[in-house]
Amino acid sequence: MKIVSITHREDADGIISQALILRRFRSDSVLLFHADHTNYHSVFKDVIERAKLEKPDLLIITDLSLKKGAIPYIEELKRMGIHIEIFDHHKWDKEVYSKIEKIADKLVIRDSERKACAEIIQEEFLPNDRLAKKLSGYAHGSDYPTNNTPRGISLYLDRAIANMITNDKDDDLKRTVYLVSDGKIDHELIKKHHDERVQLEEENMREMIKTLEKEEVEGKNIFFGASSFFHGKDACFRVLNELLKMGETPHLVVMFDPSVKQVTLVRRENDEFVDLSKFCVEMGKEIGLGGGGHPHRGGFGYKPKDEKIHQGVKRMIVDKIRRGRKPVKR
Repeated sequence: MKIVSITHREDADGIISQALILRRFRSDSVLLFHADHTNYHSVFKDVIERAKLEKPDLLIITDLSLKKGAIPYIEELKRMGIHIEIFDHHKWDKEVYSKIEKIADKLVIRDSERKACAEIIQEEFLPNDRLAKKLSGYAHGSDYPTNNTPRGISLYLDRAIANMITNDKDDDLKRTVYLVSDGKIDHELIKKHHDERVQLEEENMREMIKTLEKEEVEGKNIFFGASSFFHGKDACFRVLNELLKMGETPHLVVMFDPSVKQVTLVRRENDEFVDLSKFCVEMGKEIGLGGGGHPHRGGFGYKPKDEKIHQGVKRMIVDKIRRGRKPVKR
């Protein structure tokens, strides 16, 4: 059987999810693709071209909250006779969910269980595999860090993956999937990328902290900053913890990443003043580039038109929170 796997590329959850797919179908031919909101158009186009040549039987998509723009690609792949299964743990736009549900053969979205996508994959495909269970635990540590701090192997993998992405080492990322599928997390390739990343972090951390601006909204402290070195949730969690060490009381951290045109938001999990999954879906619709996430963490894309774009988006975030802030419903 020929299989295509598309997964979120930015952290341990997406990579481990794909590694578990590879582990489950190790005797089959599996084509690996890695996507995020910045490149999913090109990734889906590549998948379609490869599918014309390889004629895969099964497409599995993991850890990706699909946007409206992905629907035509899913439709085309389905017309090619490919069985399509999608697994995710992010909040989806209701309209997109409704349309994808009618196309895909299986759509599993478990966004309210505090499970990493890799944990969902492990339960679905490898329920009795001890290594798969262990690996999915590392993914959980990446997406739901204890005390807002990624720890141990979760952080180790996140750092290595970030270094591969920053340096466009796509082949190393694919090789990492194979290594992780066999539990070879201590392999020299992964260690090399981790160590390179660590050497650069201290200086970039100082520069990132310098970008922070604080704004108070209805008694809540919101910190805005920017970094092209630390990506997404990694930037937010680092800032959040650094602020706590400095004696600040951050309720929400908002980080811009100019390199990939992305805004990521993280709040402390015990401070439920805004549901960021819903908030980022709505922001993504307003800006037109899609968004989503989890109650405590989310993100959306933006198009930089001029040097003031950050201030414009910042005002939109503040105004939207001020207008519609509601507690998270459990």
